[in-house]
Amino acid sequence: MTDNSISAKPQYMFDRLTDITVNHLKEMGVKLVAIDLDNTSVYDCTITPIKGVKSWIKKVKEAGFKMAIVSNSFELRCKVMGKMFDCVSYGSANKPDTKMMFRAVEDAGVKIHEMALIGDRLFTDIKGANSCGAVSVYVKPYKKELIIPFYWKKARQDEVNYFKSINIDRDLKTIYYK
Repeated sequence: MTDNSISAKPQYMFDRLTDITVNHLKEMGVKLVAIDLDNTSVYDCTITPIKGVKSWIKKVKEAGFKMAIVSNSFELRCKVMGKMFDCVSYGSANKPDTKMMFRAVEDAGVKIHEMALIGDRLFTDIKGANSCGAVSVYVKPYKKELIIPFYWKKARQDEVNYFKSINIDRDLKTIYYK
């Protein structure tokens, strides 16, 4: 059961994962960058990285940040992506549950507030990050989901409605800071 008192409002907001610079991450004060898979770093339900993501991960790692995948996707797929991205992975995370987020920071040897969780879902990624004290970073979904479209249409509309309720335009091209 999810605690409805936990905010799904992101601390930071970008159009794409690759729009987040090393300087942005430094300004956030993080040491561990945890990314979601579907529609954040890979095309939905695939193992194909979104254009520019592999080089972005390399640049982030070269700048000294630790990288991890924290995804609700099944574990085998996460391991495949972890191998491809050369980072640790935590699959079947069941976000907004925080268990895998705490495991990621423990394994990385950092504190929870030193981890940024970057994802495209308000009520899983962002709510999970906010509930455990991690830095929450929202990126717009890369593409419209094609699998189970009736589910995703409602889920995305719920997100749009939430953004409107907190006076944020999800389609803004500008970066939203806390």
